[in-house]
Amino acid sequence: MRGLPLTARVILRVLLPIADRDEVLADFQEEYDRRVTGDGANAARAWAHRQAIGSIPSLVRRTWWRGMTRFGPHANRMG
Repeated sequence: MRGLPLTARVILRVLLPIADRDEVLADFQEEYDRRVTGDGANAARAWAHRQAIGSIPSLVRRTWWRGMTRFGPHANRMG
């Protein structure tokens, strides 16, 4: 298993809700490993950065919405 690029890993760890974080990161790591094997390390790193950076707007909106509405169970709080 190869480690995710630091930038992608930090973005996801900071913005994902605690309740979802481990599962999403495991799925992301699995896809990253598959891409390293199939497409090469450089292409996999580029993919990981695109995915993480592209997810910022929706993750920030989700955080903002939950903060404004207090919508979501206690287990899904951002932390």
